[in-house]
Amino acid sequence: MIHFEDSYNKQQYGKIYNRFTSRYQKNVSRKKWDSLLIKMKDEYGKINHFTYIETANNSVRFNVNFEKGNQRFKLYPDNQILNKLGGLVYRDNPYLEKNISKITLPFDEGIWYVTQGGDSKKENNHYSINPQKKGFDFVLIDENKKAYNGKRSKNENYYSFGKNVLAPVDGEVISVIDGIKDNQPGHINRYYYAGNSIILKTKNNEFLFFGNLKKNSIKVKSGDIINKGKIIAQVGNSGRSYYPHLHFHIQNIESINSADGVKCYFDKVLVNNEERTNYSPTKGDLIQNK
Repeated sequence: MIHFEDSYNKQQYGKIYNRFTSRYQKNVSRKKWDSLLIKMKDEYGKINHFTYIETANNSVRFNVNFEKGNQRFKLYPDNQILNKLGGLVYRDNPYLEKNISKITLPFDEGIWYVTQGGDSKKENNHYSINPQKKGFDFVLIDENKKAYNGKRSKNENYYSFGKNVLAPVDGEVISVIDGIKDNQPGHINRYYYAGNSIILKTKNNEFLFFGNLKKNSIKVKSGDIINKGKIIAQVGNSGRSYYPHLHFHIQNIESINSADGVKCYFDKVLVNNEERTNYSPTKGDLIQNK
């Protein structure tokens, strides 16, 4: 992206425009292109540097650090024409690689099994869903590493179901969804995958998402300022959930539809009975608060 950065900073917008295919140029005129970049420069200033994020879905994604802030660029290389670009999408969502706040696990008792967590599809089935791609699913287990006792067709037989969910950091509640019934284990709600949920915003503008919560168990409302350790809800089986568990992830903005997932590190935890600090769990870990 050196050529883009250099040409942009020198206001040589035509050099960038000429990197795009004729198909793109038919949709975006040179006048419109120049106007777009002039507006961008007025608002954000010169480009300091690009940071590569990932290649996915036929696009290459970058965080772009400007003098006055950050934007996300998504470039679409043309597969038919070498060294040509087929499109550019940008937005000013803040880039956040990992949490800044010190965060504890969002529960207060027992040993929890990490059923989903990690940086690959093999470890984490959320990986292909951008806001959730760094997320976790947690299940409470007993000393025999079982998640339930009795018939597994009843929510009440799962140790996770109804357990308290705690605020892992101070913050403001900015979104609450409740009233979605809990599924019978083995069945899912295809209409609202997150189920009953809470979004908590920290002072560092991290957005903590708690999903699949128990119906009518949420104890906070939008606008509440809450302290770390407060009980905010109970674990449930709502949304796209086959069995009771807690879904948790961090995202960079409030909107679940356009957010980017943020890597989550917990401050102090016991992992497989060993003390760890600044740790991000992966699938198969047995974790509990220190």
